Amino acid sequence: MHDIYRYPSLKPFRSGWLEPYEGHRVFFEESGRPDGLPVLELHGGPGAGTVADYRRLFDPTRYRIVTFDQRGCGRSLPACETANNTTQHLIADIERLREMLDIRRWVLTGWSWGTTLALAYAQAHPDRVMALVLRGAWTATSEEAEWFQRGMERFFPDTLDRLQTRLPGVAPEDTLAELFTIAGDPERSAQEREAAARDYSRFELLACYLEASPQEIEDELARSPQLPIAMISAHYWAHRWFLDEQQLWTQLPRIVHLPCVLIHGRYDMVTVPRTSYRLHKAWPGSELMIVPRSGHMSSEPEMATAITEAMDRLALRLSASS
Repeated sequence: MHDIYRYPSLKPFRSGWLEPYEGHRVFFEESGRPDGLPVLELHGGPGAGTVADYRRLFDPTRYRIVTFDQRGCGRSLPACETANNTTQHLIADIERLREMLDIRRWVLTGWSWGTTLALAYAQAHPDRVMALVLRGAWTATSEEAEWFQRGMERFFPDTLDRLQTRLPGVAPEDTLAELFTIAGDPERSAQEREAAARDYSRFELLACYLEASPQEIEDELARSPQLPIAMISAHYWAHRWFLDEQQLWTQLPRIVHLPCVLIHGRYDMVTVPRTSYRLHKAWPGSELMIVPRSGHMSSEPEMATAITEAMDRLALRLSASS
C-alpha cells in the first residue's frame, strides 16, 4: 500500500502526564526536534484521542511536535470522565502544558473539534500563539450542529441501515441522541453500551471518508473502545460545547492578526467547507486550501499532502521572520 505521509513514523522523545488536577491526569507526548518550532496538534471528537500517524504530517527536523489526549480521552485518566470536563478546562490544560514544557509561543493545528478548541484557546491567549492551521474547521454553531444531526442523512440515507443497535420507533433525526442515551446508561450491560458507542462512531465514520469500504470502517472501529468517544461527545453536545452561540465568531477580531491557514476537503460532509470559506473571508491575510478529492479525514492522501505542504511553508515563513 502506498504510504500517504511524507515523513516517517516517529517515536516520542518524551511522554508523561500533567500534574493531576481536578480529578484528571492528562497524557502528553513530544516528538520531532526538541529545539524545533513548537506545534500543538489538537485531536478531534470531542473524545477521539490522539492519532499517532498525524505526527507524520510535520517535518521532524523542523518541528517540536506536542500532542495530548484531552480529558477523559485516549490515555488520559480516568477514561470517559465528564466531571470537570469543559472547553474552559481544556483551554486551561493547554496553558498548563505550555508552561510545563517551557514554550513561549506555539503553532496551533487541529482537525474537526480540534479546530474549535484551537480557536477558543487562541482567543483566550492570543499572545501565546504564533499561527494557526485549521483542518476541517468547525465553529460549534447551531447551524453546524443541525447539519451533523440531520443534514448528513440526505447524502448518506443508507447509513442508519448499517447500525447494529435496533431502535424501533426512533425517528432518524433522533438516532444519535438515542445512541448517546444507551451508551451512557449504567443500567445496561457493558456490551450494549459499547455497541451503541460503536454505532455512533460508525454513523460518523461512514461520512468521514471520500472513499472507504464498510470493512475498512469496521477495522477502524475495532482498533480501540468507542465508549469514551460517545460519552465525551454526548457530554459536550448536551452542553453545546460550553461555548455561547457564535462565540468563536464574535471574538474572532482578537486573533485575525495571526497567520492562519484553512484546509478543507471539498467533499467534507461532516464539517462543511463553507465554514472555512467564511473564516477566510473574515480573516484578512489568511490562506484557504480546498482539497479537491478529499472528505473529512487528515489521513486521506490529498489532504495529508496539503497539510504537510502547508506546515512546511509555515515553518519557512516563521523561521524567516524570527
